[in-house]
Amino acid sequence: MRLKTIIFAVAVSFTFGSLSPVCGQTFLVDGREVPLESTQEIEGAQWISTKDLQTLTGFTIKPEGACIGEICVPINDDVRQQLIRTEDGKEWIQLDLFLETVNQPVAKDNEERVWSLGRRVDSLANYKLGVADDFELRDRSNKLVRLSDYRGKKVIIFTWASW
Repeated sequence: MRLKTIIFAVAVSFTFGSLSPVCGQTFLVDGREVPLESTQEIEGAQWISTKDLQTLTGFTIKPEGACIGEICVPINDDVRQQLIRTEDGKEWIQLDLFLETVNQPVAKDNEERVWSLGRRVDSLANYKLGVADDFELRDRSNKLVRLSDYRGKKVIIFTWASW
């Protein structure tokens, strides 16, 4: 009887063990669980593959920084060295450091091994995108400059009000 119990326990453990998240971590984004293919925990730090980074956050790592489409968060060389490591031809990202670098809010329960990612304050979802009305101003040299002069180019407009 004892042998049957042990075999049953091993079978149950084997069958249901595959349902647990990789490395025992659960990742939540917008209230839904996001399955990741591979994660590693090294010296208390959580590492995920660059593919999983895109699945989890939407970011890809490019030479100019961490990017979603054409919008990039610059990553300086010192941070990049701590953030990214390559092992057996696969790139890994240190998740805590990455989330801090891109100002991604996260609530983490180390005991339960659950990560819940909040919406980034500066995410595109918070901005209304469109075409601005044309306007004209004089620059410091008193030359008339129109917004339409820069059509097709990326433009940042800094404004200030005294009130």
